[in-house]
Amino acid sequence: MAMQRNDVLDVNTVEPRPLNYGLASGGMVQELAIDEDTSANHEVITFPEGWSSPERGYFAAGMDLYMLSGDLTIGNQRLGTASYSYLPSGLAVGPFSTVGGCRFIAFNAATQKFVRSDKSRADADEAAYEPNNLTYMQPWKDPMQDLVKKSTWIDPETGQGARPMGVVTKTLRRNDERKELVALTAQVSGFIDPGTEVHPHNECLYLISGDAYIGHTYDNRRKESRDHIVLTKDHYISRHPGIYHGPVTTQNGTLWLIHLSDGYTGIFDEVAGWEDMVIDYLSEACYI
Repeated sequence: MAMQRNDVLDVNTVEPRPLNYGLASGGMVQELAIDEDTSANHEVITFPEGWSSPERGYFAAGMDLYMLSGDLTIGNQRLGTASYSYLPSGLAVGPFSTVGGCRFIAFNAATQKFVRSDKSRADADEAAYEPNNLTYMQPWKDPMQDLVKKSTWIDPETGQGARPMGVVTKTLRRNDERKELVALTAQVSGFIDPGTEVHPHNECLYLISGDAYIGHTYDNRRKESRDHIVLTKDHYISRHPGIYHGPVTTQNGTLWLIHLSDGYTGIFDEVAGWEDMVIDYLSEACYI
């Protein structure tokens, strides 16, 4: 798979268009990225105050749904801000409604379409259904145990492979067969990862809150490179396999929603002059 590359997308600059899934009219969508091989896509969807779609039915492609704001009721499940749901392909759900309006991130496994039906499709994976994960109730974990299984960064104190201190994760959905993972990742204020990293999988990140700085991002031939990237709330990154990125730091901390596919292997390499890059950013960034 090859997700479109975007090193820094301010989602607020993406022009909304009417949502045409097949639900009742009134929804708007902002397109973030698409996988050129599978048509998997990432979007931000907004429904206005009082919107509803009374029919039951199923989505043609699986959907990860993370609520950025507002409320959305699906069947008998009322999702609020920071709720997560996974709707497997072919599973009958609905009806849909919102009282105060809502805005959410959707990770779609393919081109999305809503099919009206009272019954699930015969091949629907009902066991995979995640109706309403209240993510704030889920404990944070060390990513080396829960997300990152291999890293070539060496902790200078222990001499062992590790990740720099200051990162925690919450796994929301994991599919080992497809090597796919959706998670929340947080970095503490002042976190620094001084190296570059490259891995053989699609990596997409939505910055829910906070700020982040990336010193370099480039492909292995350095034909597509950018330097000194600054991201704040509602910025999005999509990287296909083989994109180097780093060093990374944050002044006020971060909360990311991330989507990985094709597995994970981190490769760390020192960046010359990373101290000056980090000092310059932390000295100038004032997002509190």
